[in-house]
Amino acid sequence: MEIAYKDAHLCLNEAQHEGVPMWLAANIAQMWRHGMMEVGKDADMSHLADLFERWADVTMKDTP
Repeated sequence: MEIAYKDAHLCLNEAQHEGVPMWLAANIAQMWRHGMMEVGKDADMSHLADLFERWADVTMKDTP
C-alpha cells in the first residue's frame, strides 16, 4: 500500500510542477491513503477490494 501511495503522490507532484491537471490521480492517491489507514501501510494492495466490498455492501466472488 505504501509504495503504491508513494507512486501516486509522486505522479501528482510532477503533474503539479508541469501544470497538468490530474483529477482522477488525486482521487486515486486519496483511495490509497485511506487504504493504508484502514489496513496498514505494509498490507498488500488486494485489501482494497475488501474495502470496496464493505463500502458497496457486496461480496465479490472468485472466478475459476
